[in-house]
Amino acid sequence: NYDTWRNYASTPVRATYFANATPDPDSPVRNTGVASTSTIYTAEQFGFALSQVADIRSGAITVEHWLKERYYDALNEPVGETPPIGAVCPAAGCTDAPAVTPSAVALTISPNGKYFRKNGAAFNWVGCTGWLATQSLTTAQMTTFLEDQQSRGCNVVHGPILAGGEMLIDDANGPVSDADPYTMRTAFFASKVDHWVSEATRLGMNIAFPLLWGHGSKLYTDNSPTNARTYANFVVDRYNDYPNIIWIVDGEYTKVTYNPTAYAANQDVLDANEMAIIDAMIAGTLANKHADQLVTIHPDGYGSSTDTGQLPSGRNLHTEGNIDFNTLQGYNNLLENITDTEYDSQLSPQRPTLQMENMYEEQAGLPIDGGSVTPWHVRVAAWGSRLSGSAGYTYGHGIVWGFFSGWEGQLADAGATDIFTHFKGFWDTHHDEGLIRSRDWLTGDKGTNSIQPTLHTYMTALRSADGSKLIVYSPQGATIHVVGTNLTGSVRARWFNPRDGGYTAISDPLTKSADNTFDPSGSPGVDNDWVLVLD
Repeated sequence: NYDTWRNYASTPVRATYFANATPDPDSPVRNTGVASTSTIYTAEQFGFALSQVADIRSGAITVEHWLKERYYDALNEPVGETPPIGAVCPAAGCTDAPAVTPSAVALTISPNGKYFRKNGAAFNWVGCTGWLATQSLTTAQMTTFLEDQQSRGCNVVHGPILAGGEMLIDDANGPVSDADPYTMRTAFFASKVDHWVSEATRLGMNIAFPLLWGHGSKLYTDNSPTNARTYANFVVDRYNDYPNIIWIVDGEYTKVTYNPTAYAANQDVLDANEMAIIDAMIAGTLANKHADQLVTIHPDGYGSSTDTGQLPSGRNLHTEGNIDFNTLQGYNNLLENITDTEYDSQLSPQRPTLQMENMYEEQAGLPIDGGSVTPWHVRVAAWGSRLSGSAGYTYGHGIVWGFFSGWEGQLADAGATDIFTHFKGFWDTHHDEGLIRSRDWLTGDKGTNSIQPTLHTYMTALRSADGSKLIVYSPQGATIHVVGTNLTGSVRARWFNPRDGGYTAISDPLTKSADNTFDPSGSPGVDNDWVLVLD
């Protein structure tokens, strides 16, 4: 009987096991066939790890929590089902995460399939990255980071990565296995991940939450689709009361198989078992998630979740319908940033697409030019992606994303201000779910889409469906030529400066012609980007 177990086991030094007791259908405890009745065991003999005893004594976890994890889900009970014991899970334990706050609001997809909504209103996704938060930060530091990012304008926090590459969330216990799928890891979730989720939720943020990452997906599940499903069941069920979570079923999923030579040649194709691991993660997510939680998957660098070249023949994650929106990782590649966004935004069925990782401020490795990412590179990636049809953008900093030494001093860097203040402020004002890619409304020299940043002059444009508004981005301040006669009604012309968030009037009203020419101030070149607004 569960109550009997709870009463005896609440003394952590010893526990009483009634071997021949009749199993109670309302209890998670089951008869495991020990011969004697009323045998006394020490906590260690009974199966408590010494660390768990310490956790129980300190109140970090409860006996109910331990019993439910070890004797309910671990004994082939339906994974994901909460045992009907009538007990309320405390904040630090049990199968479920802490109680949900009223600010846990799901994102939805706009009716045209291109953008996001929240509380029924258009939502301008401006993300921030805290990938290694639960490995690197104390709970107090997590709160500091989340409060800082939310105050700056981040509305979707990306992270935490629970396992990636050779890094596991719990090195001491090694990979997940059939014998011990997660029970010894619950303290980690209770002490770290629960805090991250509850604090981001308290602040009204949405959470882009990856289950596993890259090659770590294979290592952590011991190359077993069964283990992958068990793990996904556990994590998603734990947080399925939080509709503000967006599940990333796997990060950099094409790295589940990792052969450096083949990977460099873009020929690292997933085999059947590796694809089955990803499918198991998807299945576990769909089976256990809150009805309103969105689901996506995160591609590798220079890729999109719509790519099929590294999947087994016949597989297409976009058309199979298990993910709600597509994601991109341009990773310092401005050319792919544009081409992938343009490609994904015109696919059928229509789904939102957005950059989850591109230019990390101050991170080295710029193609051809060399050097590190500046605020200008960050702006070019963000504005180019948004004006190519993406539903938002995610800012990242090369020191902050992993919380490397000195990260606190980088939170207010110029690129963060350019995105969270100027970029977000602009799109909070000008976002329209009916915006249409309209580079064809430009004439003359429209610039070059280049992987080399200093040669990237490619202009991007969006217009309203009725033709009353046109927005054009010139990454190096080159002259913009517009077919003004396409515009409808009386419109004014203004420059928006993405470096300071200010507007400069050009003409009001605009005299429309077949070639309206707009020449921004300054000499064309790096760090002289401008946004033309005709509305």
